[in-house]
Amino acid sequence: DKGEFQLTTVLENMRLAQKKMKPGTVSQWLDCGNKNATVESNREVLKASGNQVHNSVTLENATIIEPCFIDENTVIKNAVIGPFVSIGKNAEVSNAVISDTIIQDATKIENYIISNTMVGSHALLKGRSQDLSVGDYNQILS
Repeated sequence: DKGEFQLTTVLENMRLAQKKMKPGTVSQWLDCGNKNATVESNREVLKASGNQVHNSVTLENATIIEPCFIDENTVIKNAVIGPFVSIGKNAEVSNAVISDTIIQDATKIENYIISNTMVGSHALLKGRSQDLSVGDYNQILS
């Protein structure tokens, strides 16, 4: 419906097809209802999946403290990244210290010390340290 899969429709289709359903075991519940919960969930996923740095990442005078996820074509200069940082594609980070943070695609961060932060895609952060949740296409210049 409207390009979305509705859970109730899926369950009804399974029932009509006489599919058997049984409960699974949940060992951990990861919440993404707000910034702090999402950053904590990212931490737990990285603990389980380990360090993942794409081979196209450019590291120049940079230290990666595991575990982190750094996607393709990201450039990191004069920075300490991690632990528990996820960075999307085509991001640029320079002169920064970043931990416990999620950074989306094509974002640029300069001269920042950040932790417990979420930054959307195509954002620009330049300036000073803060505890943030920054949406897509925002700019913070301080």
